[in-house]
Formats: sequence, structure tokens, C-alpha cells
Amino acid sequence: MAFSSLGNVIITTYSATRVKQEICKAYVLPWPRMWASDYDMSIGRFLNFAVRRLHLLFPNNKWFAPDSLREKTPAGAMALHLLTCLILIFSTWTATPLQSYSLLSGVAAYIINAFVGALLAGGMLYLRFSPSADWAKKSPHVPGWLSIAAAIIYLVLNAFPLIVLWFPPKVTDPDRLPWFLTPTVAWSTIIGATVWWLFWSDYHRRLDDRLNKELHIKSAPHYEQDPPDSGKYVQTQETVYIARKMIGSRDIAMASGINQQESNPTARGDFAGVLIPQGVESATQAKRREETYMLRQNRGRDDDEEAGYDSSVSPIPSTAMGDFASLTRLGGDGRG
Repeated sequence: MAFSSLGNVIITTYSATRVKQEICKAYVLPWPRMWASDYDMSIGRFLNFAVRRLHLLFPNNKWFAPDSLREKTPAGAMALHLLTCLILIFSTWTATPLQSYSLLSGVAAYIINAFVGALLAGGMLYLRFSPSADWAKKSPHVPGWLSIAAAIIYLVLNAFPLIVLWFPPKVTDPDRLPWFLTPTVAWSTIIGATVWWLFWSDYHRRLDDRLNKELHIKSAPHYEQDPPDSGKYVQTQETVYIARKMIGSRDIAMASGINQQESNPTARGDFAGVLIPQGVESATQAKRREETYMLRQNRGRDDDEEAGYDSSVSPIPSTAMGDFASLTRLGGDGRG
């Protein structure tokens, strides 16, 4: 049970971190480059420091090879997740463990499962009944009656807890928190998130009007065949551009080459692929950055090691499957 619970916590934490990272990439929160960036916080980085700086010796096998243990992770989003967890923990500081668990798990189930599930079912019904959506042609392999029936059942099942939790139970337990606390906190969170979205959208609209600019968020995914020459493609990287440009100016230049942040060849699972530049580049700047990058690759990594970092990269492993691109940061000097 303990190992099962630990595994569930690890998976849930990592999934929530990825969701927060995608939210930050969409610029829903301030400082997206900080929250949505990937950082090398791996064991291989510390082993590399121990070998090169402290001159420690490790067995000569792949389990202790620093380069085989290096992988960038969404540390920025993990820090954001940790911050929200601390807020929840301290908000239930005076409650008993049973009360805290009941409240937090109830709020999470109310919002993530019931509320979002009801919205999903409502969206499915809207697509089926809206003539403008033309969903029957977009989903030809699923009978219309089956899709509608499934959406109605899903809507009823998720709307049930949304409603019944507002009715007091016939038998109350003095050791538990008030019965109305869970739906109250859940709806307060939903309303607060909605208010934040409206405020954030209005703030950027007003800022655009004042600067006579437009906020542009562009995404350029990168795909590779996996396995090679198989005709099956997976997304390995994504370049995300967040910038304001003058109204009526040309589109933001999409540079090919500045997003070449590959993961370690022996790593499994996460790709390390999304870059958010510090500013918008012209085509000439992008070409110069690409030439600098390729020159650094050809020269090797000796110069980088002397500077205190490792810029060596390897191709995406052909055996890695499943995970989409994560987010890394492109510094002002062009080094990933």
C-alpha cells in the first residue's frame, strides 16, 4: 500500500507539473519563461560536477556515467506546483489529518473530475447539436446516437455530485469539517480562476492598446520519424514564441535551428524540446544563431567545459516514445 501510494503521488505530481507547464506556455500566468522552462537538475549533472571539480572516482560503467544520467526536467513548473501545494498544506494547518485529506481530496474531485467532466460532456453535446460545428462529418466512425447517449450519461453522472453536495447530510459527524465547506471552496476556486482569466485578458488588451502592439504566441512543433524511416512521426520539440509586435508589422520570424535542444541518447521518457527566446529574432539573427550553434557542435565541447557548462547534445533517442515536448529556456547568449 505504501509503495502504491508513493507511485500515485509521483505520477500525479508529474502530471500536474506538465499541465502547469502547458498553462505557462500559453501565457496564462506571469513570468512564463521562468515557470515553463526546463532545467538540468539530474543526478548526472551533480556526478559530472563531482568528477570534474571534486575529482571523485566512480566505477567505470553506464550506471555511474554522468552523461548517461543527464536529462532536463520541468523544474520551473515543479516549483510552481510545490508553491501551490504549500498553500494548500498551510491552509489546512489547524485541521486534523482526516479533515485535511477529506477537504483537499473532495475539492480536487469536485473541480477536476465533476466540474471539468460536466463541461466536457456539455461540449460534446454542443458539437453534436450545433449545425455550425458539423461534427457528424468530423466524426464519421461514431454513430450520432451513441455519442449523444454517452455524453448525456457522462453529464448526469458528473452533475450529480455538483448538485447533491449542496444538501446537508442527515447524519453529521462532529469530527468532520462542515458539510458545505467542500463545494464552497471548490466554487470559490472556480470563480477565482475565472476572475483571474478575465483580469489577465483585459490587462493584456489594455496594454496592447496603450503600446499600439499585439501579443502573439506562436508555436512551431518539430516532428521526427520514430523509429527512423518508419513513416511514423512523433513530436520531439516545440518552439514557442511570446512577443508583442507592432500592429500591421510582418509576422514573427520563425527560425529553424534555434530549437535544436535534444535529449540525452540514453535517457528515456522526456524530451527536452521547447524554447522560448528572450525576444523576437529577425531572419538574419536566426541564421547567425544557427551558424553559431552548428560551429559549436563541430568544434566539440572543450570550450564549453572550460566555461563551466556542457553544451554537447545528441539526437533524440529512437527508442523514446510517448512524451511530447517539454519546455527549455534560451538564454541571452544563445545557449540552451
